[in-house]
Amino acid sequence: MIKHITNYLFKAAWFTFVFMLLFNCHGFRGDGRISEKKLVDFLVDLHIANAIVAEQRHIDLTYQLDSASLHGSLFQKYGFTKSQFDTTMLYYSRNPEKLKVLMNKVTARLQEMEQEAAAEKEHMKKADMEIVWS
Repeated sequence: MIKHITNYLFKAAWFTFVFMLLFNCHGFRGDGRISEKKLVDFLVDLHIANAIVAEQRHIDLTYQLDSASLHGSLFQKYGFTKSQFDTTMLYYSRNPEKLKVLMNKVTARLQEMEQEAAAEKEHMKKADMEIVWS
């Protein structure tokens, strides 16, 4: 399941990037861009939110999350607007080497989180076995 979510996160990263570029209404102004650190944090959370929505579609729940409300919550959490995000992504689209570095940081963070989750799962498995055999 973790592999499924991770694969989705990587696909969602590129989909989000392309989506934002295609539907960008703002020109490049060079100002109001989001710092790289804040953008990496935002993109990691964005991919996790997208994975949750995608995974939820496979489960029959009475309450369904929608990605638009989650995205709005993320903009609010990080304190910037969609316009600033679009401007920042346009900047990165025009600087492919910087975009590559940015996306590598996002991917590395997601992989680190996956490894931590797997280690925690293994730890919980061992703890359960100790309880059974104690």
